[in-house]
Amino acid sequence: MKGKYGIYLILAVLAFIPVSCDHREGAPSIIDIITGNSDERSEEFYKDFLEQFCREHYTDLFRDFTGKRKYVENSLRIDSIRRESQREVTVFGKHDFKGRIIGLPHEEYLFEANIYESKKVEDDFIVTFKKESRRLISGKTYWETGTKTVHYEH
Repeated sequence: MKGKYGIYLILAVLAFIPVSCDHREGAPSIIDIITGNSDERSEEFYKDFLEQFCREHYTDLFRDFTGKRKYVENSLRIDSIRRESQREVTVFGKHDFKGRIIGLPHEEYLFEANIYESKKVEDDFIVTFKKESRRLISGKTYWETGTKTVHYEH
C-alpha cells in the first residue's frame, strides 16, 4: 500500500512542475534548469564587449562644451552582472578615465552599463553607460549617462 502512495506523490509533483515554472520570455525551461543548459553570456563576453565599447565610444558619449573625457584602455573591472531578462543585463564595476581639463586621471570610478540585445538586428546592442564623476572644486559626485546602439560580433 505504501508503494502505491509513493507513485501517486511522484505523479502529483510531476504534474505541478509545469505550473510552477516561469513561462516569461527568456526564462529558462525546466529542461535547461535540470541540464544546466543556458544561453547566458559569460562575464568575459561582457568584459570584452564593454572594453571595445569604451575604446570606441566613450569620448563621444562624454563630451560637452568644456571638453571630453577619455577612457583609459584596459582599466574596466566588472564587479557584478545582473540579468534583467533574456536579452538584457546590467553590468556594475569600476573604470579609469582622463578628465576634460588637462587630462587629469580619474581612477576607480563606478559605472553601470545596461546592455540590451536587439531583437531586430543580430549582434546589435543598445548600451546605456552610466558613469560616476566628481566635481573638481566641490568634490561632489554625480552621474553622467550616454546611450548608443552598437554592432558587436564576438
